[in-house]
Amino acid sequence: MNSALNTTRRQFLRLTPGAVALAALPSVLRAAAPIKPMSLGYSLYGMKMVPLADAFGACAEIGYRNVEVCMFPGFPGEPQRVSRAARKELRRQLDSLGLTVSSIMAKFRLTGDPAAQTGNLETLKAAAELGQGLSPDHPPLIQAQLGDGRPSQWDEFKHRMVARLGAWADTLAAYGTIAALGTHAGNAVNTPERLLWLYHQVDRPELALYFNHIHYALEGIPLEQSLPALIPYSRFLHLQDATGTADNKNYLLPGDPEGPTDFPRYFRLLAKYGYAAPVVVHISGKFSNAKGYAPIPVAQQCYRRMNQALRDAGIRTT
Repeated sequence: MNSALNTTRRQFLRLTPGAVALAALPSVLRAAAPIKPMSLGYSLYGMKMVPLADAFGACAEIGYRNVEVCMFPGFPGEPQRVSRAARKELRRQLDSLGLTVSSIMAKFRLTGDPAAQTGNLETLKAAAELGQGLSPDHPPLIQAQLGDGRPSQWDEFKHRMVARLGAWADTLAAYGTIAALGTHAGNAVNTPERLLWLYHQVDRPELALYFNHIHYALEGIPLEQSLPALIPYSRFLHLQDATGTADNKNYLLPGDPEGPTDFPRYFRLLAKYGYAAPVVVHISGKFSNAKGYAPIPVAQQCYRRMNQALRDAGIRTT
């Protein structure tokens, strides 16, 4: 028997990442799959100055079905600013609006000194508790972008990152919560191969992946390569667009006419590979920190564009 046939899918991904990722997909995903509905959501990273209750109401009125709560310092979702009583009241509001929390957006430093890892674990605990306070029956993911270090530091940091992610999984296990890991262009974890290597090295159910195609596009990796490699492990997805390179990023709103992404085609590719988790609009700080930024009209514009793109792709939303 050909020895190649005895190679496990995990080994195959490690040995031949990216270029032959499609062959490594589970057979159920390679087969033609029925198109499943997707939940269109909005990241409240784009609503820093809007109280959570107002942001929830606005997103539901616009038509979004889920929200990502940002717990960065200074944001309304910062855990110390949301008391237990407030979490309970927000939970009632979410239920009444038919809105879910898809993720908690938090900041982490995976390559820093030991004090950084202590901070990471404290942040994970706070994020898990916030998520469970808002949605105890279905705790949201913790979105963890691995956005530190430089590409040239990969070999220096990769084993440290594996050990630290193992400690993350130990912490998350006590909460029944999952952290979804993603990359950032221009940082140490900047390719599908590196992200998959970390994920498989740790190999814990408390960790999954999230996908934002622009960070690979900025590194010169096309959607046709990044999406098949990562979507089988992804539980969350950011919608964004950009031009430029990893060293010269020009972030755009999703659906911007100047953007290179054909979103109906993108959504059809997602459906082809069986993705049926949240698709969440993400607004860069380039916009939200600009003078005169109007968060609600921007959220409305992005909804119209992405909802139309989903319709054009023949995909229902939940």
